[in-house]
Amino acid sequence: MVLDRPRICKIIETEEETSDIKTLMFKDSYTSSSSPGQFVMIWIPGIDEVPMSVSYSDSTKCGVTVKKVGEATTKLHGMAGGDHIGVRGPYGRGFELKDGAALLVGGGTGLAPLMAVAGKLQQLSQKVNLVAGARSAKDLPFLNRMDSFPRHHLSLHFITEDGSLGERGLASDLALRILKKDESQNVYVCGPELMMFRIFQETEKCGSYIQASLERHMKCGVGLCGQCALDPRGSLVCRDGPVFSGTELRKMSDFGRFKREADGRKISIV
Repeated sequence: MVLDRPRICKIIETEEETSDIKTLMFKDSYTSSSSPGQFVMIWIPGIDEVPMSVSYSDSTKCGVTVKKVGEATTKLHGMAGGDHIGVRGPYGRGFELKDGAALLVGGGTGLAPLMAVAGKLQQLSQKVNLVAGARSAKDLPFLNRMDSFPRHHLSLHFITEDGSLGERGLASDLALRILKKDESQNVYVCGPELMMFRIFQETEKCGSYIQASLERHMKCGVGLCGQCALDPRGSLVCRDGPVFSGTELRKMSDFGRFKREADGRKISIV
C-alpha cells in the first residue's frame, strides 16, 4: 500500500512555536485527508523514523509539530523550508467528534491533535472550552494559532505551572473545575498521562464521555512489532488507538500506571 511506503515530501514552511518546539508544514494529500488524532511516521533519512501527531491539515497543506528530545527530533527541529522528509500513514484511530458541548484539555505538545479537533468542532458550531497548559508561557505552543480561532463558540483557558500565562496551576486542576460546571461536556484530552488519568478518574465519577490520545514507544506504526501494547488486553496504540474511549481506558491496567521502555521493559509512570 502507498500508505506504508515513505512518500518524500518537501517542507514548504516552518513556525517556531517555542524555543524547542517547531511546526513543519508540507504538502501530502494522504496526510491532508487524515482525521483529527491520527498520526504519521516521519522518516529522517540516515537517522530514524518517529511517530508524529498530525497538528494541521487542510486541502492545501498539512503539518506536524516536533519537540527536540533526541537525535531524530533534534534533526527534524533543525529543518527548514526546502528540506525533505519521508512520510507514511496516516495511521491509527483518531477522535470521534460527538454532538454537544466539548471540553478539550491539552498539555504542551499534547495540544497538537487537539488543534484539529477544535477546528472541526467550530465548523460544526459546537460550544468548545479549550484548556491549554504548560510549565510556563514560553513552553506553550500554538499561541498564534489559538489566537486566530474564531471566538463565536470557543472559550480559551490558559494555565501554567509558574503563573506566567493565565492561571497558576495544572491543566487538570482547571479542567476539572470547568467540567464540574457542566458534566454533559464531551471530554477530549491529550498530554502527560498522569494529567489524562486524573481527568479520566473524574469522568468515571460524573459520567462524562471522554476520549484520550495515548502515547507509547512505537517502532512500526502498523501493529506488527507489539512495542506499543497495553496490558492486559494487548491493545496496540498504533492500530487500536492512539485515541481510546473511557470504556476502553477502564479496561487498561497500564493506563496511568505503566509504560514500556524502548527495550520492552515495563516501568512505572506514577
